[in-house]
Amino acid sequence: MTDALTGHRMALSVRRSEAGDEAGIFLLIGEEAHLLEKTYGPFNIGTLIATNTLSVTALCGPNDEIFGFASFGHSPAGSILNGENSAEWLTENYAVPNEIASLQSETTLWLNFQTANHTTEAAVLDEIHRSVFQSLPQLDTILFACPKGTAPASEFMSIYYGQRLEAKTPRGEEVEIYMTPRSAYSPPLEIRYAYEEDSDDLRDIFTKQSASPEEREDEHFLAHHFRAQNDINRSLVALCEGKPVGMMSLTRQVEELDALPSYFDLAPYNDLVRALPDGTVVPNVFCIKKFCLVDELHSRSIDFLQPAFDTYPDLDYCILILPHSVPQFELLNLFVQVLPTEPGSVFGHVLYLLHKSALRSGLTLRPAQPADQDALQEFITGSEARLVEGFNEVFAVCVADRSPAHEHYLAQRESYNAQVRQLMQQAQELEAQRARDQRRKKRLERRRRIALARRRRREELGEGDGLGLDDDLDGPGAAGYDDGLSSDEEENEEEEEEEEE
Repeated sequence: MTDALTGHRMALSVRRSEAGDEAGIFLLIGEEAHLLEKTYGPFNIGTLIATNTLSVTALCGPNDEIFGFASFGHSPAGSILNGENSAEWLTENYAVPNEIASLQSETTLWLNFQTANHTTEAAVLDEIHRSVFQSLPQLDTILFACPKGTAPASEFMSIYYGQRLEAKTPRGEEVEIYMTPRSAYSPPLEIRYAYEEDSDDLRDIFTKQSASPEEREDEHFLAHHFRAQNDINRSLVALCEGKPVGMMSLTRQVEELDALPSYFDLAPYNDLVRALPDGTVVPNVFCIKKFCLVDELHSRSIDFLQPAFDTYPDLDYCILILPHSVPQFELLNLFVQVLPTEPGSVFGHVLYLLHKSALRSGLTLRPAQPADQDALQEFITGSEARLVEGFNEVFAVCVADRSPAHEHYLAQRESYNAQVRQLMQQAQELEAQRARDQRRKKRLERRRRIALARRRRREELGEGDGLGLDDDLDGPGAAGYDDGLSSDEEENEEEEEEEEE
């Protein structure tokens, strides 16, 4: 990033926001809070960081100075919706492009707030959006809504201009909707089966990222590998703008399958096998053996996964077996790491697992119902008895339709809440009493100092031993004396005494 004032190159980084960022973000906002409220409605930075789906902070310079902030959620900011469903409201009032017609929560986010350093605003917000798309591989679209005529300056809107949704109702005319697609930052990958001639384009990438020492020495390894594909072993190639940029090799013949249950807790996954109608037990898993992708497109690793499952449509699980020394990379974001059966397992690798249902879009949420209990119990079949018992107890208490257990739970909760409210009230009363005691102590201390000062003054003037604390502090002996207590302080002291009385 280049500073618009100095022309110097500046290193910019984006990370998830932290509570400690709040003060720096307020400094960035400065006197523009009222303008931002017109666009985003009333805002609380701390609340956005703590509760929104994703909040990110842009840092720059050797001291990590805050240069930008943005917060994203699953609905527009402010009171635009008035409690309505965002997907229904959008499709009812706007011409929604086909690529975002589904408006699933995992593929769509709304920009709820943003601010950035003015000298680098466009670059900072551009990098923020790029980082958000990279960190959320399933995200396809970011939407932004604001009341008509309140869209921010063009430096920011350059990210969204040309992508405004057309309103189709009078209500839609009241709110402007803009969108920025993933393709603006990361071109989509086309995935197909590998051809032998792809090896020339992929050799350097594969050698750098995935090849073993023996494979690096054989310059024809990839060509032979692609040529040897069959129904058991397949290779996929990723194309970006028509050019091969990555590959993934798969096999349904997992040599370690018989040994894995001895080292990893695969009971929740039925030991990666399934029973056929005739009683035969067969493997239910395929394995990723090799993978590489150009560095700048690693956030699109997810694009390989659906074609991989499509290659073996009869299998439910995909696994990766990697050495402990391999650092985390983007492809693993959707995988779960399977726990070893015992601490200190002698198996020298880490097992990652993915079920094909994790790639499905269109999931919806609703309150649990009593009829769901049997289906949910299938997820914990084979677990410890105490876990099953605990699940049944919690489900009965929290979900059963006004059952005696539920009524008992509600009564206990109300009793607990009443106790909490009582304790909070007592704490507030104690705090108020402590504050009153502090004020009294300060007044007594001020009076003591005044009395001592006046006594010294009288002694200097030869007028006796001076006044005691019970003497008239405002008598004739105090004439011309400055006791250091201003008239405002005296008035405040009198008001405090009257208030406490």
